[in-house]
Amino acid sequence: MQTAAPRRLCLVRLSALGDVVLATALVQTLRRNFPAAQLTWITSGMTRELLLGLEGVEFIAVPRPMKLGDYLALRRTLRGRDFDVLLAAQASFRANLVHACVPAARKIGFDARRGRDLHGLFVGERIPYRDEHLAEGFLAFAGALGVAPENYVRRLALPLGTTDVAAARALAGEGDISWSTRPRASRSATGAPSATRPSRTTSHARPAGASS
Repeated sequence: MQTAAPRRLCLVRLSALGDVVLATALVQTLRRNFPAAQLTWITSGMTRELLLGLEGVEFIAVPRPMKLGDYLALRRTLRGRDFDVLLAAQASFRANLVHACVPAARKIGFDARRGRDLHGLFVGERIPYRDEHLAEGFLAFAGALGVAPENYVRRLALPLGTTDVAAARALAGEGDISWSTRPRASRSATGAPSATRPSRTTSHARPAGASS
């Protein structure tokens, strides 16, 4: 385990939108526990637009899909950066090739069970496997850096501006999202009780830390 606090961190999570939102809890955990560290997040162009404004994070956007020239361009962009740690928080063939482009002393990835597409060949360390929500799996990367679970930030964060809030109010109807002032007949809400994979389904006994 690393004794000194990392100074330069690189996170790779390219997609999907929901998973990227879940990863913001990891980012907040890293910012709280390593406030002096420089944090770079490599993600796709679409998710970068969602995350712009997240405090204390440098974003590097890559296209989707990526061609050979895009990987070479990324290597040139990162040349000389020499990160202390790469958090390889995505296990897919495309993401694994991105991991290979990142110069880092330590490369931490998913366990063998969750690490697909030869993920283990692109990382030197792995987080332990647990039957947990993906949000908790992301936080385990902070644990690999020595952060104790009681110091995790189990809260999601998106940099919402006034335009975003106004759009949400408009979609809620009549420009007002106040539950108590809406007609009783229109007081309805929807939720997704299950996701496409168990690791993305939040149980009542093990909340993923999403804010209300």
